[in-house]
Amino acid sequence: MSTEPVPRDEIAASLKTSRELGPDYDDAVASALAERLDQTIAQQVSAQIDARIQAGALPNGRGVRGNTVRMVMAIVSLGVAVPLTAIGAGIAGSAGMLVAWVGVLMLYFVVARSVSD
Repeated sequence: MSTEPVPRDEIAASLKTSRELGPDYDDAVASALAERLDQTIAQQVSAQIDARIQAGALPNGRGVRGNTVRMVMAIVSLGVAVPLTAIGAGIAGSAGMLVAWVGVLMLYFVVARSVSD
C-alpha cells in the first residue's frame, strides 16, 4: 500500500479533465474522484483493522460482547416497559399491563438467547 492515499498525478488529471470538459461535467468528475478516494480510504482502514487483529489489539471477528448486548437490551426493555405498562393499564386494566410485560419479556429473551458469549 502506498503512503499517498491517491496519487497526486491522478488528482491533477481529474482537475485537468474538469477544466477541459467544462462546468457541465464538474459533478461527474468530482463524483469519480470522490469514489476513488472512498475506495482508497476503505482499503487503508481495512489494512489497519487487519493489522490490529493480527497484533491482538482487537478481538478476531467479534463485535460487541454478549453481556453488553444483554445489558443494553435490559435497559431498553425497561425503558419501553414503563410507558407500555401505563398505556396497557390505562386501556385494558391489569390484562393490558400483563400483555405489555409479557411482550417486553419475550422480546428480551429472544434477543438475549440469540446473542452468544
